[in-house]
Amino acid sequence: MLMRHLTRIGSAALLAAGAVTLTATPALAAEVDFGVDLRSITGLGVTVIEATITNHGTTTPDKLALTLDTAAVDKSRVAIIGPDGCPASGAVFECDDLGRNGGLPKPGKSASVRVVFWRTAGAAPGAVGDLTATVTVETDGEATNNSKSIPVVTPPDRDPALHVYAETVSQLEDLSSTNGASTLGDYAEQYSGKPIPPGGKSKAFGEIYNYGAVATTSVRTVGKLPEGVRFIPDGLTNCEFSADKRTATCVWDDIYIGPFIFDPEIDKYDSSERIVMPIVVDKDAKGPADLTGGEWTVTTVTTAEPKLDERARQAAQSNAASLAGGKEFTTDENVDFAVRVGAAVTGGGSGNGDGGGNGGGSDDPGLPITGPATSTVLGTGAALVALGVFLAYATRRRKFV
Repeated sequence: MLMRHLTRIGSAALLAAGAVTLTATPALAAEVDFGVDLRSITGLGVTVIEATITNHGTTTPDKLALTLDTAAVDKSRVAIIGPDGCPASGAVFECDDLGRNGGLPKPGKSASVRVVFWRTAGAAPGAVGDLTATVTVETDGEATNNSKSIPVVTPPDRDPALHVYAETVSQLEDLSSTNGASTLGDYAEQYSGKPIPPGGKSKAFGEIYNYGAVATTSVRTVGKLPEGVRFIPDGLTNCEFSADKRTATCVWDDIYIGPFIFDPEIDKYDSSERIVMPIVVDKDAKGPADLTGGEWTVTTVTTAEPKLDERARQAAQSNAASLAGGKEFTTDENVDFAVRVGAAVTGGGSGNGDGGGNGGGSDDPGLPITGPATSTVLGTGAALVALGVFLAYATRRRKFV
């Protein structure tokens, strides 16, 4: 069973840069003095140029104009995504509305906007030209800090960058409703943290994220289980199992794991996938214990170009703000996990398909579990992984393979 979910990140904010120490005395400080600085950040398969305007003066004007000129950038080698609220006039993004609603930074404060550069198919990596930022404000008393230029250099890698995450496998609980109200849509099964009794059943989840430049449309997974736990192969025709059913090698086709940088906050694309495979604990497994030795390994099989519509472009700005803010996006195609096993149940049967130990199940992996044992793809509307240890769930779509 394979379920797709969309991970998102929602986070975009103007960066406060903290107080600026002025070397001049207050009597000599220009009443109006705005300057601009530029920096380049590379990550998530893109290059982000961040323009930061800083109020070096003693007052805040009512209006300010910031232009971001990309005329010197080779447009045949990159797609350019400008800041929200800065419409393009030819090759220049014009940020004329920064002063509305008190939006300009106060004296000693800063604010930032970003331009995202994504290397197009077939384009060589490296320097593609310069971006020039210019800030203009009436009665500015210091003109030498009003304009800066910076080279735009695209990253060498243009591939998916997969990251896999897994929790300790335990009994399942259904979170589809609370007090009769649906809370997670189709994404109903989560781990409860309760141990699986010997003979009981549950499911092993592997969360796959894509922090690269392009999408993956097919992935290969190798799942390994601890001694005393086995996969239930029923319905998983896309997988090959070892004789002891502790190793499963699967290829998941007809999926879409898009680049996280273009993940909108509305459920549309998928920058992550959830691999779900049913398991059974041997009747003679020793517990209570967290059995170690579980492992997921993921690799890309086929790729595709991402979809760059308006919502994807808006997402790029939001996610670029997180990247510029210092959020780290680690990638690791291998992760270990454990299976939580309880003490043997006396006087009762074994698992019922949810790890609860309340039915007439068997530790024979050839027997079906309660519920569908086919592969499933589940898309989500929100998932955020920093350092590989964060997940959030929202609206999701289910697709049976």
